[in-house]
Amino acid sequence: MKPTDVQQFAIHAKLSMQLGSDIFDAVFVGTEIAELSNGEMRVLAQSEHCAGVIEDNYLGVLAVIVESVLKRPVKRATVASRSVRRRTEQ
Repeated sequence: MKPTDVQQFAIHAKLSMQLGSDIFDAVFVGTEIAELSNGEMRVLAQSEHCAGVIEDNYLGVLAVIVESVLKRPVKRATVASRSVRRRTEQ
């Protein structure tokens, strides 16, 4: 399932409240949950740098927030940059 726009906004709002606007603006702007299926969350970040920062520091917080908004468990997560997605689609 791909979250709706309203669900994406709710995830962003909760992240901003939890982490603070400075971290949210530096790391999560442009990030979206591409899919949550069978417990696996796929996240698209704005850049490879942001993807690495999310994966190393904020994946647990993100998973908890996504679970609370989507009411589905997150057991695994993959974070990639949007540029990786574009290369694989071409």
